Amino acid sequence: KHATTTKANAGTYDSHYRAHIAPHFGSWPLSRIGNLEIQRWINDLPPQSAQNYVRTMRAILNQAHFDHIKEDAPMGGEYRYKMPRGRSNLPQPVMGAAEVAATIERLRGHQLYALWLVMVGCGLSRSEALALDWEDISWSQVLQMDGKEHLTAMVPVKAAYTSTDGMKEPKNDRRYRRVPMMPPFSGALHESIGTGPICQSKKHTKDGWRLSGKRLTPDYVPKLWRACFEDGGPLFGLPYVKIGRMRATYSTLMQRAGVDSTIINAMQGRTDNSP
Repeated sequence: KHATTTKANAGTYDSHYRAHIAPHFGSWPLSRIGNLEIQRWINDLPPQSAQNYVRTMRAILNQAHFDHIKEDAPMGGEYRYKMPRGRSNLPQPVMGAAEVAATIERLRGHQLYALWLVMVGCGLSRSEALALDWEDISWSQVLQMDGKEHLTAMVPVKAAYTSTDGMKEPKNDRRYRRVPMMPPFSGALHESIGTGPICQSKKHTKDGWRLSGKRLTPDYVPKLWRACFEDGGPLFGLPYVKIGRMRATYSTLMQRAGVDSTIINAMQGRTDNSP
């Protein structure tokens, strides 16, 4: 899999294999691994992360079948495995419309403002939004249902930026896309327009802290976002929702607005049947 995936994904596969697959199946011949044996192994996995290890095991066995090392593909068909009990099925929180409206006003001028707007207003992932430059975004006046023209944006997804792989191509062809951004997000984004990366690190000058012109390190984003909700931060008093949940917030807002799930999935670069 190292030849066909990113460095980060390859490292995850290796870690899962060493910690959770090799201790159980490492000495087994591949021909012995079938549905029953896999289900028994799954039953003993930690509930909270079982799906991740099952996904890695599926990738290994499917690759072995593709390479004609294993005759059957016990995890490649319609057979569904039961996950161990104890895993929470409660949905993770997203921002509601009131929280989004408040954040548009209260986060204005913050280092993460444009990044947040692109994620919640276009459904981009954090890595996709971090890869954006201001020069990538196009603007136009569009006649809306109220009979007035409003400024809208077209946001292209051409890359992703992660701490492990740096700047890289999107995961698959579906992720290459152009997503429209509508008011109020587009207007707020245009008010913050600049040059270079839309989310930049800061440097200290004789006049105080200024944007550096360099892309913000991905690992620093969650720390900055968390600080926004602490005492003295611009979002203090609002319910804390992880920055990674802004993509899901976008989906939720679109669903509540009556947009078909097929369109939402296309906007986010997902398949039609993605959750």
